[in-house]
Amino acid sequence: MPAATTSEESDYSALHLLAVNPPVSNQSSSPDQPRTSRDIDDEAPPITHHHINESIIGSNNECQLDDVAEQSRETGLLTCKRSASSVSKAHDKEEGVFGNRRENIFWIWKIEILLLFVAAGLLVTIYLILNGYDEQELPDWYNIGITLNTLISIIATFFRAILALIAFEVIAQLKWDWISQDFRPMQQVQLFDSASRGLVGALRLLPVMFQDPLALGAIVFVLLSLGVGSFTQQSIQTYQCRQQIQSSNHPATITVANRVEYYSILQKQNSSMEPQIKIKLAMKDAILSSREFGTLFDCSSGNCTFPTYTNAGGYSKMNRTSLATLGLCSRCSDLKYLMQGPEPLKLNTATSPNNWTAVYSLPGLPGVNNGKRMEIVLLESLSNESLVLNVRTENDIGWARRALSREFLNRSRWSVANITFLGVAQDGCERLIDGPLYCHHKCKENDPSSSICRYMDDLNKWHKPSKGTAILCTLYPCIKYTQAEIKGARMHERLVWDVPLRKQATYGPSWKGIMQPCLVNGTLYTSANASWPLSKIPNPTSVEFHKEEWASESVDSESGYEEVTVPADCIANFDVFEGFRTEFLNTYNNTTCASGEPGFRCVQSEDGRSTESHLGTLFENKTISVKGIEEAMDSIATRLTNEFRQVGKGAFENPLPKVEGVMWETRACVTIAWKWLIFPSVLLILCAILLVAIMIKDAKKKHVWKSSILPFMLKDHPRARGLGMKGMDEVASGLEIKITPEKT
Repeated sequence: MPAATTSEESDYSALHLLAVNPPVSNQSSSPDQPRTSRDIDDEAPPITHHHINESIIGSNNECQLDDVAEQSRETGLLTCKRSASSVSKAHDKEEGVFGNRRENIFWIWKIEILLLFVAAGLLVTIYLILNGYDEQELPDWYNIGITLNTLISIIATFFRAILALIAFEVIAQLKWDWISQDFRPMQQVQLFDSASRGLVGALRLLPVMFQDPLALGAIVFVLLSLGVGSFTQQSIQTYQCRQQIQSSNHPATITVANRVEYYSILQKQNSSMEPQIKIKLAMKDAILSSREFGTLFDCSSGNCTFPTYTNAGGYSKMNRTSLATLGLCSRCSDLKYLMQGPEPLKLNTATSPNNWTAVYSLPGLPGVNNGKRMEIVLLESLSNESLVLNVRTENDIGWARRALSREFLNRSRWSVANITFLGVAQDGCERLIDGPLYCHHKCKENDPSSSICRYMDDLNKWHKPSKGTAILCTLYPCIKYTQAEIKGARMHERLVWDVPLRKQATYGPSWKGIMQPCLVNGTLYTSANASWPLSKIPNPTSVEFHKEEWASESVDSESGYEEVTVPADCIANFDVFEGFRTEFLNTYNNTTCASGEPGFRCVQSEDGRSTESHLGTLFENKTISVKGIEEAMDSIATRLTNEFRQVGKGAFENPLPKVEGVMWETRACVTIAWKWLIFPSVLLILCAILLVAIMIKDAKKKHVWKSSILPFMLKDHPRARGLGMKGMDEVASGLEIKITPEKT
């Protein structure tokens, strides 16, 4: 390729400039007003080698006929001056301002620098928006139809477009750097031009410029920028979460009880008070099945929680509770260490014991019933009925004192019923390696009852190995502290701790207690502020209640108490104690269960009469268990507590006092995976590096043209040489261009 072009070659350039003064016309336009294509057509018809408009030949611009004909013939492009004044003005500016002065590199790239800061601002905006909604509910913005994903996608689109625009300008400038080094094929110039306009063109330029680090980086950058939208969207991840909702019409509540009036659950029967029939049925039905009390709570969403509080001292200091309510509580203790047996049955008519009949018993008073309080008898013959369960209710449990904890004994001081169960069980039995269950009795060789003991070791009674067990349970009126939650439209309560009510020595046959903690009019009352001056306590009421260490008191002395003045809303009152004591005594006393082939029955004896008992439901696989008895007693206590809450009242006999909570709904929430935003952040940094690199590379060059095509269009213009972008724009402002199709 030649190093320079000749004058002859210049005559055949692709573009020629045609300076044409507009002919005088009655409808001439002003110099500053752009001329339309129709104006140029009328004023300067295209010249071809077939026909040349003579009006152009005689114009004042002194344009040569050959120039006009050659320009139109070779390219079909006709360029003319707008007016003499415009040309003169542009020339003055070119010579006086743009001719020999090197332009400031920052001023040349000012738009790209500004766009880079705008892109940084958009990325910061994305970060701020996502940070504001991280771990929050997915916003709906008043149902305007724009989601968080859509908003971020829009911002990311502008962000990516700005980065791509800067990269394309870098590629466009590299075109001038490329052809300034040496003569290049014109096709490569076209590739550069296409590369500065889109991704496909940039990829086509890759084989040409793969050895140029800056060009290669710009092309790869444009390709990578396509992932901005995907990466920003991937950072927004949703999950199901619970969100608090406000409902003034239907707040979340749970019903509690401060007191139960006698007329709500008792009725008069033969000059005495006893529980109403629904309470009697509840005491029995609780063992058979559990019952959901949907009326005890209000939660329209089906998911509600309740705030928790803690007391200032004692056991409750380390635990938190949602609510406190009047109720019935239970505790059970295993008496297997007191149980005697298996022993042979001693018959009065026989001189020797029946060695094939086993007896399990609990100790009683010496000389009374052979020193046995209660017993069960397992007969050898399956045709005879064996006594497999014996139940007794009594007030005094001192006989079992050595098997009970001090806390259990202190709770039983205030019991409404103490129920002892002696029955056949599989507690303590072991499953052998080969699968069968083995109930070992640890027989003593020299013991008179060793033969029956060994017999019981080998006996597979009722097709199930078994041994005796004993349990003592106490039920007492109490204040229950629970953690409550409503989930799936069902109430779930977990007992945290409970405190027995105390019989009031001064204020008549009443059982009372103090709820601590207790929330009254927004103030939390605990054992720490219960002794505040009376002036600070709303509706102060005095109560005799346990000391803080009541559970560890000695059972050999009377239980200590202290008189405390607290708000009336914090007092629990139970005035129906005696009616319940009588009912438990009648229901769970002198009850026996017999098992034979094929029958199984339980009866309760009272005043010489026997009635069918519901305690047969305690058996599973013809045996009872300590766990089963505990669950049954807890079920009775829970059922009666809920019955109290349904008919209970507040401190001032206001019906159905309630504890308020928080209502929740399942919503879509947002969590931000910040790692996905590393990609657009890195792209922003790379874009800045590209821009700085091209600015440093061209900092010493006199002119930078970037994506402008004017240097090509004006390459033969006498005043366009040595001009920068602004100078080129000024020269071009005095010229017009038109395609002149060839006429045949």
